Amino acid sequence: MKIQRSSISILCVSSFARSTELAECWKAVPNDTDVLITHTPPLGYLDQFGEERWGCKDLLYTVERIKPAYHIFGHVHEQHGCLSNGDTTFINAAQCNKGNVIQTRPIIFYIPKRP
Repeated sequence: MKIQRSSISILCVSSFARSTELAECWKAVPNDTDVLITHTPPLGYLDQFGEERWGCKDLLYTVERIKPAYHIFGHVHEQHGCLSNGDTTFINAAQCNKGNVIQTRPIIFYIPKRP
């Protein structure tokens, strides 16, 4: 995968923020972001907890808009792993179980250098 851009966005948002506040935060993510790091997953990607989806719909819209090479998040500990939609590799890097005991190994990946 060849990365043409060089921006990394890390968003720290309170888990108590209202959905309208979150939507505004996601809209502020720069279009040239290569690596997006959030706590929350986007809706539909490694966000399933039991029968529920815990991902954020507005965050999904942002990921679809900016198409970062990587979106790294956690929050849903049971969904540790990687998925891709062809544009973005989604990485749920959560390592702990509900009791905060480390249960999985770190996910290691490499971002290719630009020529």
